[in-house]
Amino acid sequence: MSIQINIHIKNNNEIQLKNTLTIDLSKSILELKNMILKDYFNNTFNYLNLTNITERVYKDYGLLFFDKCRIPDSLDNYLLNKMTTPNRTFDFLVEPVNKEIKLPNMNQPSKINFFKKYNQEDKNEINKDYEYVEEDFPPLM
Repeated sequence: MSIQINIHIKNNNEIQLKNTLTIDLSKSILELKNMILKDYFNNTFNYLNLTNITERVYKDYGLLFFDKCRIPDSLDNYLLNKMTTPNRTFDFLVEPVNKEIKLPNMNQPSKINFFKKYNQEDKNEINKDYEYVEEDFPPLM
Protein backbone atom coordinates (compact mmCIF):
# COMPACT_ATOMS: atom_id res chain seq x y z
CA MET A 1 0.00 0.00 0.00
CA SER A 2 1.73 3.10 -1.26
CA ILE A 3 1.20 6.44 -2.96
CA GLN A 4 3.13 8.37 -5.60
CA ILE A 5 4.47 11.81 -4.72
CA ASN A 6 5.77 14.18 -7.38
CA ILE A 7 8.40 16.47 -5.85
CA HIS A 8 8.44 19.99 -7.32
CA ILE A 9 11.10 22.59 -6.49
CA LYS A 10 10.86 26.31 -7.19
CA ASN A 11 13.86 27.71 -9.12
CA ASN A 12 13.86 31.35 -10.25
CA ASN A 13 10.09 31.65 -9.72
CA GLU A 14 9.57 28.62 -11.93
CA ILE A 15 8.21 25.34 -10.56
CA GLN A 16 10.11 22.30 -11.85
CA LEU A 17 9.41 18.61 -11.36
CA LYS A 18 12.40 17.10 -9.58
CA ASN A 19 11.47 13.47 -8.99
CA THR A 20 8.65 11.02 -8.31
CA LEU A 21 8.72 9.02 -5.08
CA THR A 22 6.79 5.94 -4.05
CA ILE A 23 6.02 6.21 -0.34
CA ASP A 24 4.55 3.55 1.91
CA LEU A 25 1.39 4.63 3.77
CA SER A 26 2.82 3.48 7.11
CA LYS A 27 5.27 6.43 7.12
CA SER A 28 4.52 9.70 8.85
CA ILE A 29 4.59 13.09 7.17
CA LEU A 30 7.66 14.03 9.22
CA GLU A 31 9.50 10.93 7.97
CA LEU A 32 8.60 11.94 4.42
CA LYS A 33 9.92 15.46 5.02
CA ASN A 34 13.16 14.19 6.55
CA MET A 35 13.69 11.77 3.68
CA ILE A 36 13.25 14.55 1.10
CA LEU A 37 15.55 16.84 3.10
CA LYS A 38 18.28 14.23 3.23
CA ASP A 39 18.02 13.22 -0.44
CA TYR A 40 17.70 16.63 -2.11
CA PHE A 41 19.16 19.26 0.21
CA ASN A 42 22.13 17.45 1.87
CA ASN A 43 21.05 18.45 5.38
CA THR A 44 21.80 22.15 4.80
CA PHE A 45 18.33 22.96 6.10
CA ASN A 46 16.59 21.53 9.14
CA TYR A 47 12.93 21.62 8.10
CA LEU A 48 10.77 21.36 5.01
CA ASN A 49 7.54 23.12 4.06
CA LEU A 50 5.29 21.05 1.82
CA THR A 51 2.60 22.70 -0.25
CA ASN A 52 -0.02 20.61 -2.00
CA ILE A 53 -0.29 21.72 -5.65
CA THR A 54 -2.27 18.70 -6.84
CA GLU A 55 -5.05 19.62 -9.25
CA ARG A 56 -7.61 17.46 -7.48
CA VAL A 57 -8.15 17.32 -3.72
CA TYR A 58 -8.95 13.76 -2.61
CA LYS A 59 -11.48 13.70 0.23
CA ASP A 60 -12.43 10.35 1.73
CA TYR A 61 -15.03 9.63 4.36
CA GLY A 62 -13.42 9.39 7.80
CA LEU A 63 -9.93 10.48 6.71
CA LEU A 64 -8.00 13.72 6.84
CA PHE A 65 -6.98 15.17 3.50
CA PHE A 66 -4.28 17.26 1.86
CA ASP A 67 -5.95 20.57 1.04
CA LYS A 68 -4.56 22.84 -1.69
CA CYS A 69 -2.29 24.83 0.61
CA ARG A 70 0.79 24.49 2.76
CA ILE A 71 0.56 21.43 4.99
CA PRO A 72 0.56 22.66 8.62
CA ASP A 73 3.32 21.60 10.98
CA SER A 74 0.74 20.20 13.38
CA LEU A 75 0.11 17.29 10.97
CA ASP A 76 3.74 16.13 11.00
CA ASN A 77 3.20 13.14 13.29
CA TYR A 78 0.19 11.77 11.39
CA LEU A 79 0.70 8.66 9.29
CA LEU A 80 -0.05 8.88 5.60
CA ASN A 81 -2.71 6.18 5.91
CA LYS A 82 -4.74 8.66 8.03
CA MET A 83 -4.62 11.13 5.12
CA THR A 84 -5.34 9.11 2.00
CA THR A 85 -5.94 5.70 0.47
CA PRO A 86 -3.41 3.74 -1.66
CA ASN A 87 -2.69 4.16 -5.39
CA ARG A 88 -3.00 7.94 -5.58
CA THR A 89 -0.64 10.57 -6.92
CA PHE A 90 0.08 13.88 -5.19
CA ASP A 91 2.13 16.90 -6.30
CA PHE A 92 4.03 18.73 -3.56
CA LEU A 93 6.01 21.93 -3.81
CA VAL A 94 9.04 21.60 -1.54
CA GLU A 95 10.53 24.61 0.26
CA PRO A 96 13.46 24.00 2.64
CA VAL A 97 13.75 26.33 5.64
CA ASN A 98 15.83 26.68 8.77
CA LYS A 99 13.34 26.53 11.59
CA GLU A 100 14.32 27.65 15.05
CA ILE A 101 13.42 25.03 17.61
CA LYS A 102 12.67 26.39 21.08
CA LEU A 103 12.71 23.98 23.97
CA PRO A 104 11.26 24.98 27.32
CA ASN A 105 13.76 25.57 30.10
CA MET A 106 12.93 22.92 32.68
CA ASN A 107 15.46 24.19 35.27
CA GLN A 108 13.50 27.31 36.15
CA PRO A 109 10.38 26.93 38.25
CA SER A 110 7.13 28.11 36.81
CA LYS A 111 6.37 31.78 37.44
CA ILE A 112 2.64 31.16 37.43
CA ASN A 113 1.08 29.73 40.57
CA PHE A 114 -2.26 28.34 39.48
CA PHE A 115 -3.26 27.26 42.99
CA LYS A 116 -2.53 30.53 44.72
CA LYS A 117 -6.09 31.12 45.83
CA TYR A 118 -6.23 27.69 47.46
CA ASN A 119 -2.87 27.83 49.21
CA GLN A 120 -3.07 31.20 50.94
CA GLU A 121 -5.77 32.60 53.16
CA ASP A 122 -6.59 36.25 53.16
CA LYS A 123 -6.04 37.63 56.67
CA ASN A 124 -8.31 40.61 56.04
CA GLU A 125 -11.31 38.53 55.09
CA ILE A 126 -14.06 38.60 57.69
CA ASN A 127 -15.45 35.22 58.63
CA LYS A 128 -19.16 35.41 57.80
CA ASP A 129 -21.61 32.78 58.89
CA TYR A 130 -24.11 31.63 56.36
CA GLU A 131 -27.64 32.84 56.95
CA TYR A 132 -30.37 30.52 55.76
CA VAL A 133 -33.55 32.33 54.71
CA GLU A 134 -36.32 29.96 53.66
CA GLU A 135 -37.90 32.53 51.32
CA ASP A 136 -34.74 32.50 49.19
CA PHE A 137 -35.40 28.86 48.28
CA PRO A 138 -39.00 28.40 47.12
CA PRO A 139 -40.34 24.85 46.63
CA LEU A 140 -39.87 23.29 43.17
CA MET A 141 -43.48 22.45 42.24
